[in-house]
Amino acid sequence: MKYVFFSIVFVLLSNILNAQQGLLTGKLIDDANGKPIFAKITFIGSDGSTNKVNSNSNSGEFQIIVKPKVEYHIIVEKFFLVDDAKTFESPNFSSYTEFSKEYRVRKLEQGLSLIDFNAFSPNNSKYNKHNDDHFKFIAEFLKQQLGTVIEITISSSDSKFKAGTKTIEQEVKGKKKKVKVKMSESDLASELIKERIESFKVVMKEFKIAERNVIFKEDIVIKKPTAKGKKGNPAHTPMPLQFDTSIKIAKVSSL
Repeated sequence: MKYVFFSIVFVLLSNILNAQQGLLTGKLIDDANGKPIFAKITFIGSDGSTNKVNSNSNSGEFQIIVKPKVEYHIIVEKFFLVDDAKTFESPNFSSYTEFSKEYRVRKLEQGLSLIDFNAFSPNNSKYNKHNDDHFKFIAEFLKQQLGTVIEITISSSDSKFKAGTKTIEQEVKGKKKKVKVKMSESDLASELIKERIESFKVVMKEFKIAERNVIFKEDIVIKKPTAKGKKGNPAHTPMPLQFDTSIKIAKVSSL
């Protein structure tokens, strides 16, 4: 009797668990020649999960269990996903669901864009914690792609600046004195970017990202006031806001 009871419980639990799982069947295709390829694939979920799978050497196919409402960053060792298919966003499903997707890849090369995001709030150098999944992706990417160096461009495009003065401490004839210095818009933008880079380095240490694998680049952008239109004409429409952080491949050496 106990055996029957536990068997029923086991079946019910299995059904509940399976209802919260889906199956992604994918296929890796070489974008250069259209042929299927073998590769090691890593899925990094926004829920903190990391799963690895290999594609079939003949068909290029692979299968992996996915959960509902989870965004997965995808890393293919020695290759890069094209057509903006770097992630798989699992929809909200309540019963077992199957998905299929073809992924086109090409060999890693210098200049390929990896990810763009807003790591900071406007006019602020404090890192936004909701970007932790991006840092986990960067850390796992560098772990999988040995010998690769990335370039991280930090921009001031999201912020506004007004020239003015700033009080700083300077050493004059062996004594520290507070003096006022003029700060142009460019000076203020550069100062913000440098502070953001230092903030970035602190977070890199938390995720064990070695500085030797990273090159930082400053992108000083000064927002100009929106031009007013002439009488009877609409005002000038500004360009869409850029991301403050962009990451691309700077060097590939061990492939």
